[in-house]
Amino acid sequence: MNSLRSTVAVVEARPETVAEDYRRLLKLAGLAAASPDRRLVADGARPAGSRGIPVSPSRQLSAVLAGGQGCGPVFALDGSGRPAGTPAPWRDALAAAGTALADPAAWQLRRADAGGLRALTEALKDGPQLPRDLAGGPVLVTAGLGVGGGWPVLAGVELLARLVAPPRLRRRRCRATGAEVVAESLALVARECHIEGTVIDGVHWHVRAGRWKRRTLLGNILLAGRDPVAVDAVACRLAGVDPQRVPWLRFCAERGLGRIDPGRVDVVGRSDLLEPGLELPPRLLVPAGEGPWPGAGEGGGWWQRLRVRSAAPRASAWDGLEVASAAGRKEEP
Repeated sequence: MNSLRSTVAVVEARPETVAEDYRRLLKLAGLAAASPDRRLVADGARPAGSRGIPVSPSRQLSAVLAGGQGCGPVFALDGSGRPAGTPAPWRDALAAAGTALADPAAWQLRRADAGGLRALTEALKDGPQLPRDLAGGPVLVTAGLGVGGGWPVLAGVELLARLVAPPRLRRRRCRATGAEVVAESLALVARECHIEGTVIDGVHWHVRAGRWKRRTLLGNILLAGRDPVAVDAVACRLAGVDPQRVPWLRFCAERGLGRIDPGRVDVVGRSDLLEPGLELPPRLLVPAGEGPWPGAGEGGGWWQRLRVRSAAPRASAWDGLEVASAAGRKEEP
């Protein structure tokens, strides 16, 4: 990276002002001007109990596509790294922007140059590949926030790793660690594409509280920045997690792919949320020492020593913005 510092924007979002909140976020992050050939990599996975709502909500898609006439296709990934179908809540946002999900031809894979990327070469039996129409152009990553399932925080870096090296394609026996594979996945995308930045919707946090237990917490936070690693690092700090203790983020920082040191990341907007002694509105996760998550096994990693403090209410003002019926019609708030 050329700059010695990274900037991450943090904005508190409310249902009645979410469109303006996103405009302010993108302006603070320097992402307001959309490249005409920008490609989006979006998280189209649907968490359990989400009633079909994708991790990347339609409000996020609408915000990043606004004004981007001529924007390229959206590459939406499901939870296994395969192309996702069009979630019903996305249809209006895609139509308004005059774009669509990438078609099968755009998803055709081409072998990528893996020179110097030992972990990726060892982990993927067919070598690293990228969708044909994604390589060479500007890419913006849009994701939600998740916690658990072996990941302290799932956000933009994890989504790019799912694109390049989904677990279903990795060798079962490999000397490379998962953290190395994630870091080299980001390195490959940065080499093959121009990563414009990452936009994270943290209104809802999707939490795996044990093998079969999943919860959705209300966070009301939006994050964005040109450095995907710095954005994920700030998300970790909001969750009470030291990004230095997240192996793949540490590898990314060591290899010059981004920054996680708070002294080299400028937080603009609601920077007060990261100051010691202040409470998040509401506090989502608490550090170790207050008991494991319900259902979490022993010895599964330090992140399993986090626990859920408060669950989101079953009904909130956000529900009417995203809930869609099986026929794809949005329900009124």
